[in-house]
Amino acid sequence: MIMDREQFRMRLKEGNRKDLPLVKIIAFKAKYAKIEEMDFKTRFDNLMSVRLSNALAKEFQGKSFLEFANYKPSYYSGISNMGKLTFAEFLDVLYDMAVPIQLDYKSSDYYTVAQLAKILVAKEEDIIRQLESGRYKDAFINEQGEWLKPKPPENEKFRGRQ
Repeated sequence: MIMDREQFRMRLKEGNRKDLPLVKIIAFKAKYAKIEEMDFKTRFDNLMSVRLSNALAKEFQGKSFLEFANYKPSYYSGISNMGKLTFAEFLDVLYDMAVPIQLDYKSSDYYTVAQLAKILVAKEEDIIRQLESGRYKDAFINEQGEWLKPKPPENEKFRGRQ
């Protein structure tokens, strides 16, 4: 089961109460997370209205997506020309930009940051940066605020020499 829009909004509220930036609350799809210079003229392939695009462009045009996502949710409601309806649309756009959040999953099917760090012989902070940048497909942040990356299917795992 995937988190619906209302549950997503509640997750953003909870993250805001904890003073967390968007990038620590939700995982974004790689095509957004990897944007080096935001251009609102395309309205992200018509994902957002002209009004929302214009409001965000004043603040974030030319900045990277990670710079954009490094503020807590309440920050965006204070952007000029961001009325209540536009902010509600913004929350819907965030939902569409996010990796779907799994609510019922088998933890044994996913790697934690600590496990990935051990497997890849890397620092946990480096793994988190890679996760935030969209490097790992379908990785998401669970309800406890922990990153999870799907393990490869059994038939794709390295089997060694036979």
